[in-house]
Amino acid sequence: MNRLLDQIHVLDLSRLLPGAYCTQLLADLGAQVLKVEEPGVGDYMRQLNPWVFNAINRNKKSVVIDIKKPKGREILLRLIGTHDVLLECFRPGVMERLGLGYEEVKQTNPGIIYCSMSGYGQSGPYKARSGHDLNYVAVAGVLGLTSNPTELPRALPLPMADLTGGLMASHAILASLMGKSKSGKGCYLDVAMMDAALSLMSIRIAIAFGTGKTARHQLLRGGAYDSYRTKDGRFIAIGVIEDKFWRNLARALRKEELAQDPRFSTDRSRMENRQLVREILEPILGGRNLEEWIAKFAEEDVPSAPVNRLEELEADPQIRHRGMLFNLPDDTGRDCRLVGYPALFQGYESFENRPAPGMGQDTHQILSALGFSEEEITSMVQNGVVSVTDKKQ
Repeated sequence: MNRLLDQIHVLDLSRLLPGAYCTQLLADLGAQVLKVEEPGVGDYMRQLNPWVFNAINRNKKSVVIDIKKPKGREILLRLIGTHDVLLECFRPGVMERLGLGYEEVKQTNPGIIYCSMSGYGQSGPYKARSGHDLNYVAVAGVLGLTSNPTELPRALPLPMADLTGGLMASHAILASLMGKSKSGKGCYLDVAMMDAALSLMSIRIAIAFGTGKTARHQLLRGGAYDSYRTKDGRFIAIGVIEDKFWRNLARALRKEELAQDPRFSTDRSRMENRQLVREILEPILGGRNLEEWIAKFAEEDVPSAPVNRLEELEADPQIRHRGMLFNLPDDTGRDCRLVGYPALFQGYESFENRPAPGMGQDTHQILSALGFSEEEITSMVQNGVVSVTDKKQ
């Protein structure tokens, strides 16, 4: 198979969402990803939410090793010697205490790309603090955008820092692999989920400090860039910014006079009069069903789209055409609905997706490939160093 990353081998020591999402993106591109899980509990996401676990761990293998034990550390170092990338998401200092920090690891594999993902990074006054997505977006200012200063901030509908952290980590890993292809040198990566969330704040920060206006209601758009209820109770998103699209919208609504009105002639003036724009558009858009407006706006070249609920995604013709959603059974045979890699690569073959691995299902195969005998593997299982679920897998 001609896959982009089919020669890249990744060791994933992470648990839960951020690290798994990072290595899922790499696995989707063909990388050989091996999850290293803790005996007894494995990746906590298996129990917390098996649906999420299956969504972000397809195409990976699983080995169960107690890396706190000397023999387990020996196994991991052997694996490190045969891999290109190591990802870990422990609190800063944990890997060093285990004798598996970057300085120790690069003695085994000088070319390793060693990525440490953490909430606040490997340095700074917050580095040792516990945290989850809500905490990272709070510090980065994202949570503060969900309300005005005197109101209670609202939680986001997606774990933005976790997902963005995973995305940024995969981006940094790919950049490091490109650098290594030129220099032959490995690299240490310090990826903070707080930093990832903050990077998405760049446009908000630029506007706020450029204009001196930091309140939420002064930063968010509205009016001609907003959602409206249609006659059938559904919602349509209108994305008008450029003046030409405002003129197109006015024509589609048979309100050509709006295009000439100085209160709405520019994006700035429409923003200043956003509430008046809403008062004008709301009753008009409420007079027809969603599909009627979608067809009309497509005809007049007005940026618009249906506001899809989760249960409506399957039926959207563009989503269906792109083939992003697909079914894949988990290791118990239960069907899971998954989302594919968000890019298409011409000239490279896709490959058949494999379900997320059962805990430790590849332990025996991996240990045998590392040169351990059957007697050694049996001894390690008996001493709790590793766990083997099925020797044949």
